[in-house]
Amino acid sequence: MLIHKTFVAAAVALTVTAVWAEPAVVFKDGQYHLWEATRSDGWDRIIYATAVDPRGPWTKHGVAVDAGSWEVGAHPDVVYDPERDLWLMAWLGTSGPNKGQLMLHTAQQPEGPWSAYPANPF
Repeated sequence: MLIHKTFVAAAVALTVTAVWAEPAVVFKDGQYHLWEATRSDGWDRIIYATAVDPRGPWTKHGVAVDAGSWEVGAHPDVVYDPERDLWLMAWLGTSGPNKGQLMLHTAQQPEGPWSAYPANPF
């Protein structure tokens, strides 16, 4: 149970217009894996970083998913499926024709490449 929450430092500092809400973080194989929705120049991206300690330092690996103008929701959700040895990511479109529509992606590795589910968006 989380009793106290203390800000230590920003996990990832990129040149972006906006980073909103909380990132998705998964601890696996001794590493923290982080995905965070960002916006720069009207383009949405989900960036990926890793660290052995949640306080950092974090290693930036760049863009995991280039969502374009789909407008990624507050944050992506990421889980690891050990039965299929597969990473699963889900996020919601937040405006325009994709508002409230679920987007799914899968990857063999946490850094990607991430493949969009063929029936996107839901």
